[in-house]
This record gives sequence, C-alpha cells and structure tokens, in this order.
Amino acid sequence: FKQKTAYEIGVRLVGSEMCIRDSGWEPAQRAWTPALLNANPCPLSGARASTPVVGQGTPTPATLSDPPPRAGGAFSWPVRGRLLSAYGPKKGGLHNDGINIAAARGTPVKAAENGVVVYAGSGLQGYGNLVLIRHRDRWVTAYGHMDKVHVRKGDVLRRGQTIGTTGSTGSVDSPQLHFEIRRGTKAINPKPLLG
Repeated sequence: FKQKTAYEIGVRLVGSEMCIRDSGWEPAQRAWTPALLNANPCPLSGARASTPVVGQGTPTPATLSDPPPRAGGAFSWPVRGRLLSAYGPKKGGLHNDGINIAAARGTPVKAAENGVVVYAGSGLQGYGNLVLIRHRDRWVTAYGHMDKVHVRKGDVLRRGQTIGTTGSTGSVDSPQLHFEIRRGTKAINPKPLLG
C-alpha cells in the first residue's frame, strides 16, 4: 500500500440529509479523513443550509429515504482480502480513518449493512470512485477506490447487496477497498465492528 497524498472530505448532516464538501488538497498531515463536520463551512458558498450540497456545489434531491432497520448487530465485511493498512496513526503524522483491504480488481463490494446511498461518485479527490451509505442510528459506511459503482444516490440497500467492484481509482496504485465506519462525527476502528 502506498499513500501518495493527503486530503480531507467534509461530511455532515443537514437536517436528515448528508452534506459533502471536498476541501481539496491538504498538507500531508492526515490521510483518509472524511470527517463528519459540526462546523458550518458546508453547504458551500451561496447554498442555503436546507439545501444539501455534494462535491463541487452540485445540488442534491431535497429528500432521501430513511435508512431501513439494521439487519444485525455487527457490520458484515464488504470484501474479503488481506489487510493492507489498519485503522489508526501512520508514519509521517498520517492517519487512516478506516482500513484498506486488498482484493483482485473486479471483486464484488457488498453493503456492510442495510442503508441508503447518500453519495456515489468520483468528485472527492483521493478516494477515486466512492460510495457513502447512511444507516440507522447515525452510522455511515464509506467504500473507496472502487473500479465500478453499481448504485446511485438515493438507492435503498440491503446488507450484502453488491454496490460495485474493487479497483485502484484515486490515490492508490493496487486494487483495494478503503472502508470506513463512522458514528455521527467520529471515525471508528472498523475491525471490532465487523462480524
């Protein structure tokens, strides 16, 4: 696993909606930081707080479905493979807010829990093709570096449903999945939560 850049994505709730902004390239202090923000730099300039914003200021639909009830206590593994990078601090002051799992290009990536897609795209630098899924009780999962994405914003998903395939998009040079679990504003080590 080779980390080439550091970047930051801001995500926060606006009412019942997700608001996402790409803060662009940041000094190499932290990596893998799609922090759920409490501050109000998002929505982006000119947008009203009631209008969610995705990526570079593109308006999103006014409402998304509520996430369906969770299927179980633990999240399921989105893909099986060798762990390339664990959660936590890295050399040079970097930090991985999730885990990176090696898998052959084209391996199906599965939703870790029932939820609603709140972002599917490649507009957030460094993550390549990225899917964010909102779950009940303020949980969010993130799936980055995917080769192909088979879902779109607003899709209601069931645990184990294929959302795309592994790849090497974004700032990585080998096929893998970057996977995060967040609760509210806090990134949580995924490994103890995966069953």
